[in-house]
Amino acid sequence: MPHTVLTKGGNAPLPGTTVTVTVGATGVPVDVSALLVSAAGKVREDLDLVFFNNPSRDGVSVAGQVVTVEPGAVPAGVESVVVVASVDVDRPGVVFDAAGTPRVTLAGAGTTVEFVPPALTGGETIVVLVELYRRGGGWKVRAVGQGYAGGLAALATDFGVDVGEPSAAAAEHVPQHVPPVPPAVPVAPVAPAAAVPPPGYGQQPPAYPPPGQPAPGQPVPGYAPPGYPPQPGYAAPPAYGQPAAYGQQPPAYGQPSGYGQPAAYGQQPPAYGQPSGYGQPAAYGQPPVQPPAAPVPAGPTPAISLEKVRSTAPALLQKYQSAGVSLAKRGLAGYRIAVYLVLDYSMSMRGYYEDGSVQHLAEQVLSLAAHLDDDGSVPLVLFSNKVELVTDIQLAGHHGRIDEARRSVRMGGTSYAPAMQAVIDLHQRRGGGIPALAIFQTDGDPYDRKATQKLMQSASSLPLFWQFVGFGEREDLTFLAGLDDLKDRVIDNADFVAVGPQPRAWHDEALYDALMAEFPRWLAEARARGIVR
Repeated sequence: MPHTVLTKGGNAPLPGTTVTVTVGATGVPVDVSALLVSAAGKVREDLDLVFFNNPSRDGVSVAGQVVTVEPGAVPAGVESVVVVASVDVDRPGVVFDAAGTPRVTLAGAGTTVEFVPPALTGGETIVVLVELYRRGGGWKVRAVGQGYAGGLAALATDFGVDVGEPSAAAAEHVPQHVPPVPPAVPVAPVAPAAAVPPPGYGQQPPAYPPPGQPAPGQPVPGYAPPGYPPQPGYAAPPAYGQPAAYGQQPPAYGQPSGYGQPAAYGQQPPAYGQPSGYGQPAAYGQPPVQPPAAPVPAGPTPAISLEKVRSTAPALLQKYQSAGVSLAKRGLAGYRIAVYLVLDYSMSMRGYYEDGSVQHLAEQVLSLAAHLDDDGSVPLVLFSNKVELVTDIQLAGHHGRIDEARRSVRMGGTSYAPAMQAVIDLHQRRGGGIPALAIFQTDGDPYDRKATQKLMQSASSLPLFWQFVGFGEREDLTFLAGLDDLKDRVIDNADFVAVGPQPRAWHDEALYDALMAEFPRWLAEARARGIVR
């Protein structure tokens, strides 16, 4: 009998017209499941999770530790069948180990394919074993062998399955690591936001005082949010100020960096199309038509000059100019605001990383930040069901930075609260009352809904505004839409924009208009209440 042994990442033709995928493990009770996944990286509906309570679906069935796949019966809308093994949810605290790492054997038409993943030793509770996928009119199998700590419910959520709130037993598998959140502090009513004029029109705002700096010579520690074990090998991004070699502590935020003044700031790039309501798509999933904008008058100075961007990151010049137009329209030109970028690194995001959509967004945010923050870099948080990496992206060396950063981390599930707490910790270390904009990108609702809501309510008294950006179909982002209207907050500290399944189709200025639509109102109200300086 022909026999093929795959290593991680290897692939082979699928053996036969009916294939059995048998999972074996030693010492660890496992549940075997399969997901029918579309080209978008999501299930079509909840029934596409095939497991012991839903044992058969469109040519895929599960019986015990065996998955049977009939490729000819799998509908055209399904691009791949993902086979996973997870620890028994009724055994809290049980994780995979080296001895209990599951192995898999595929058999069909007198041929077998075997795959033994690398040993799982990082506290994983679920492992994606193999992926059966369409290729050139036929089917192939890819050895994946990727473990995660979120459990089956978190992984299913990441693929778009609505699992509801986790059971008490399942919750013990998902580390929340969010400190108890105090109730929102009651405040006296203030005038409605519409009555508060947007700040900054017609005048240069005062410079913010620099925050405190660490002791001279003190190294930047490896970052770990409260409750997480230390993350060896990753250093927190440099404090705001002049760019420096990564890992070296540069001057604190607000210190001069020697950047020159723009020679002719405010040149307007060509407008696209006709006005259609700034930043609002005419139909969901379609980028708005780029509106023409009035010329930007000479006036407030951006944090980093046009000439500096031209010499350091010429590929970002158009984005930088578009960001300047959008900021001027909202009276934010010349303001100094800390900017953070939070990126979803869950499994369903794989396509958006591979097609450059995430890198594109990062460059758009970096170009916006060049107007607001003079250190030429943006702190960057990659998250799945936990914080995977805290680093930065800089004007110098921005090309390919996202792929470079993610090489050292693994994709997982989706939990918002740990990433949000990471941003809060970073900003409290660096800024105090300095206003901050956290651009938080994701493509699906989180597993930790209640923890996220509590953290949003608590954070509403902080000088931090959350701009959520949703990739993908709107029905996968219902929680984000609700988060925008969350009750029991000191002030409304969030906005949500859905950019659809083709984020790169949005023109730069249209995206900037959408990202900054609610920020001036929040800034005015936060200043009136003393939340920001």
